[in-house]
Amino acid sequence: MDDSGEMMSYRSAVFCLGGGSLTLIGWLAASGLSLWAAIATVVLALLIFVGLTRVVAESGVATAVSPLIAASTLVSATGSEVLGPTGLVGLAYAHVWSTDIRTFVMASCIHSLKLSEHMDRNIRPLFWVLLLAIVISLIGSISTILYLAYEYGGINLNGWFFGGGTRAPFNFIADKLQTPAGPSLEGWVNSILGGGFMTILMAARHRLLWWPRHPIGYPISMVWLMDQLWFSIFLAWLFKLVIIKYGGPAFYTRARPFFLGLIAGQFVTAAIWLVIDSFTGMTDNVVFWI
Repeated sequence: MDDSGEMMSYRSAVFCLGGGSLTLIGWLAASGLSLWAAIATVVLALLIFVGLTRVVAESGVATAVSPLIAASTLVSATGSEVLGPTGLVGLAYAHVWSTDIRTFVMASCIHSLKLSEHMDRNIRPLFWVLLLAIVISLIGSISTILYLAYEYGGINLNGWFFGGGTRAPFNFIADKLQTPAGPSLEGWVNSILGGGFMTILMAARHRLLWWPRHPIGYPISMVWLMDQLWFSIFLAWLFKLVIIKYGGPAFYTRARPFFLGLIAGQFVTAAIWLVIDSFTGMTDNVVFWI
């Protein structure tokens, strides 16, 4: 198989996936989960990551949140009793890296790979550029969070990220410890029905040229983020429909820079206010975010 045009060789990708997965499984096992539960948690998390990445890449939404949480799904599927108290407590720490994900590395990398298709050069160095960006982001974000939390008090900064969000995993586990339960029949039925319906939607999209509905709308329609995003998505669909119908593909191509400018404008505006606030000491001058 020719992988010369890829960011990394297929062999390296398999080794990285295997090494990372084994590290996560070992970490979860050391936290108190049995081996099968650790493997199941990692598999569920990876499925969610890949699914979210496809949603972001295929739909173009700026952010997406999964309707599922790997740890909660495992508890629902197997029951809390089979995991035991130690396993449940260890499972709470899986929320740190697999819960409330809006933007994450895999989605960003898939966009970078798409952009690299237009580069007439070897893209292997792109892997190291992305890795460097991740390391710098981790150092910068962790340092900033620690500084702000100790300087001003985390609870004074954001009620969710320093309050409700940090307590939620342990409140969930505490509830399961106090009221143990077996597998959720309702959860299994809903998952089977939902998976079957999604399979039908995907098959219709690929086999029926006249099919008008994109299957991505089904899994993300009930996610709370859609309350803020749906109207913007509707306007984007409406503008694209009108432009293509009355202006044709040529006008659509010429109009794209304008809409890309709207996206860039939001980031530039946010950056300008960040600079202004750093000099004036003001806060809460934020551009709309979710």
